This record gives sequence, C-alpha cells and structure tokens, in this order.
Amino acid sequence: MTAAKNDELSIRIRKLLERELACDIAEIADDTPLVSSGLLDSVSIAFLISAIEETEDVTIPDELLDVRDFETVTRIGEIVAKYSASTSSKA
Repeated sequence: MTAAKNDELSIRIRKLLERELACDIAEIADDTPLVSSGLLDSVSIAFLISAIEETEDVTIPDELLDVRDFETVTRIGEIVAKYSASTSSKA
C-alpha cells in the first residue's frame, strides 16, 4: 500500500472513531494508544470492527483478532489492509 493510501486509510479510520465512538479526531494521531488509554474497550472495538467492515468492504475474521490489533490507528490500518488484500485476492 502506498503512503498516500495509508494516509487516506488513517483519515477514514479516525473519522470512524469520531463517528462511532464520539472521539475527537484532532486528539488522535496514528500512534495514539487507543486501548491502553481506555479510548477503546471490547464493546467499542466490536462497533469499530462492524463499521470498518461496512465502510471498507472487508471481512475481518473474529478468531484471528487480538485486542492489540486496535492499539493504534496505524495498527488498525495494517489489519484493514491485510484483510482487504486477502478479500480482494479471493474475488
């Protein structure tokens, strides 16, 4: 994935955080701790996964996820890119 696509994905993820969790995206950088800071918990992660799957047209397998995958916007972007690639390769 190119740097421009990474930036676009990061922006979309931050917007989802703002919409789904009422977070202020101005305060969330790509490396802001989301889980360890308490911004995300297991319920909010479930909502976020659902929103990501809907908006990014990707399926993220529940059994392969770890809470650490949602620690930062960067890590979430890596997960989305990984499963986007595997979804598109199956099409």
